[in-house]
Amino acid sequence: MRVNVNKKERSFGLKVRRIDMGIFDYPVYCAIGNYKKFSKYIQWKFDDKNIKIDEQAPRGQTWIRTGYVPVIWLPRTPKTPRELSTVAHESYHAACCLFRWASVPITDDTDEVVGHTIGHIVNEILKR
Repeated sequence: MRVNVNKKERSFGLKVRRIDMGIFDYPVYCAIGNYKKFSKYIQWKFDDKNIKIDEQAPRGQTWIRTGYVPVIWLPRTPKTPRELSTVAHESYHAACCLFRWASVPITDDTDEVVGHTIGHIVNEILKR
C-alpha cells in the first residue's frame, strides 16, 4: 500500500511515494523527477547537506545510508521496457536493504519472499 507523504516532501517538486512494506516497520521511498531537485531532497531526507550527488545516473538510482530507509530515484514515471527494467533493478537494491535490516539472509530458502518483496515495490511504484 502506498502511504501519503508529508507536506515537506511534496515541497521539493518531485513525485514522492512512500511504500509501506506490510508487516515490516520499514518503508521504501521512490522520488520521481528532476535530478537537481532530488539532490536537495536526498540531502534533507538523509539529514546531510554535504551529500554530493553524481549526476551520471540517467536511468535511476537507489540511495542507501545506514540508519535510513532506501530512496529510489527515477527521472520520470517508467513506461518503456528499459525504464521498467530499471524499476525492477532499483527495487532489488531496496529489497536487499530491507532484508539486511531484518537480518534475513537472501538464500535459496528466502528467494520466494525476496521475489514478492521486489514485486510489491515495483507494483507500488507503477501505480498511478
